[in-house]
Amino acid sequence: MKQKTIGLLCASILVAVIFLSFGAAAITFTSVPNAGPYETSFDLGISSNVTEDVLIEITTITDNGESVVFASQTMTMTASTSSTATMIYNTNNFNFELGQIYSTTITTTGQTSGDIDTTTLSFEEVTFCEDCENQGNLDLRVEDITVVNGFGDDDDYWYAFDEIEVELEIENSGNWDIDNIEIEWALYTTNGKKIMDDTLNDFNLKDGKDEKIIFTFILDEDIDEFESEDAVLYIKAKGEIDDNDSPFDGNDTCDSDKKEVEVYGDDDFIILENIKINGVGLIDSSFNEYPLRCGQEVTITAKAWNIGANDQEDVELYLYNQELGFNEKLIVGDIDGYEDQEISFTIILPKEVDEKWYNFQLNVYDEDLDLFENSKDDESTFDVYAKLEGACGYTEPIIKAELLTEAVENSEMKIKVNIQNIGSKTMDYSLNVARFADWAELVDVSERNFELTAGSSKEITITFNTNKESAGERFFDIELLSDNQLVSKQPVLVSIEEVENKVKDFITNNWKILVIALVNLILVIAIIIVAVRTYRR
Repeated sequence: MKQKTIGLLCASILVAVIFLSFGAAAITFTSVPNAGPYETSFDLGISSNVTEDVLIEITTITDNGESVVFASQTMTMTASTSSTATMIYNTNNFNFELGQIYSTTITTTGQTSGDIDTTTLSFEEVTFCEDCENQGNLDLRVEDITVVNGFGDDDDYWYAFDEIEVELEIENSGNWDIDNIEIEWALYTTNGKKIMDDTLNDFNLKDGKDEKIIFTFILDEDIDEFESEDAVLYIKAKGEIDDNDSPFDGNDTCDSDKKEVEVYGDDDFIILENIKINGVGLIDSSFNEYPLRCGQEVTITAKAWNIGANDQEDVELYLYNQELGFNEKLIVGDIDGYEDQEISFTIILPKEVDEKWYNFQLNVYDEDLDLFENSKDDESTFDVYAKLEGACGYTEPIIKAELLTEAVENSEMKIKVNIQNIGSKTMDYSLNVARFADWAELVDVSERNFELTAGSSKEITITFNTNKESAGERFFDIELLSDNQLVSKQPVLVSIEEVENKVKDFITNNWKILVIALVNLILVIAIIIVAVRTYRR
């Protein structure tokens, strides 16, 4: 029994060997490297267990009418040997897009045995440096990514309209100086659509030195492109080797890095973007220069963006501040997917409140009067901080300005200012004149410091010397301060005439008198001429 079992086993092994010998390829690939997008050849490893001619062919890659063409090759293989075939190709007529994967098929055919083997040839991924080599050994690294404003989480995920800060470190790891290093970045979707890009100021790096660069951008372009795509941030540092001792002196050198970040663009969510108070954006550097005044009328504007594909109906916005007593409602209406709606509403600030920073909270609600909420449990709530100062706790005075003289360029101009205290208590004021330096010189203010009892008023004369070419509509500000705090500001508009226009106006208005005077002058001259001639005779 045991002998029969052993016999069957041997027979099975023999059959398997026979089948394997029939199924084994006579020609096989032993090494297939990735092809370089900007190279012209690569070495392909092949082995053969028969002696015959071998035809090697690679399928042409074609995209949008552009092609990578490979040259076929025929070679003679000796049985049980390995060989190397150098495959030639031309990429000049093909555009390798950044971040995309390209591959094709290699086929070998035995001319006598008819044996066929196939494999895949892949191309190396194109970097942001493209065909520029890094002969100077630049080292570029993305050190940190931070979402400084928005709903994203640094380099984990982003939302539309996030303000994103990127920190880079660029090191010269080579032995030669590199000049005019330029940082270029571009943001793509994962399917290869470029969304935005920019180039930063250049700099130089000596060998062994490094540089930190920080830049920011706002994810506010083509947000619908991220409906089913993520973002890929590409960055490169490219400069010129500047060292007489280097064999690469004068050559460009480049290094690049990239970060892929998930983008949420399919939530049912509304984002308020470009929020402004009285026309000044919250992120503008000059925002703190325009504090609000108690009792002032304030207009808040913004864009309400639907960052998802689903249409949103009956959107409502509420402005809330408990201290100031605001709970204002604004009906925004319907917003289609990836579309925006301009919003604007006006409030009047209370008069008798403390001078300090206040938070005006803007909340966006859906058709069910629920706060919009994204997939990360963030609510559609936006904080708007603004400082109230000036005229708080009492009634602001009334300021009126009246022109006392003609307003003509390159001449003296007087303005009468009437200030009336309509409050219930006595106030000490200091008067200041501002915003005139580009069109006039301040000559005199008849009284700068004064006291006004409740219900009283004061007249003050301001004298200017207007400059040459100051004609046109000009503004200046009358500022009132109390206890060194600005409590009121009144802009004044003055229409200044050109000197030439003044002469023309005079001629136009008095042309009859001027004609009579001219005729009389001619008659006088004629009489004088006749008298002189008569006298000479």
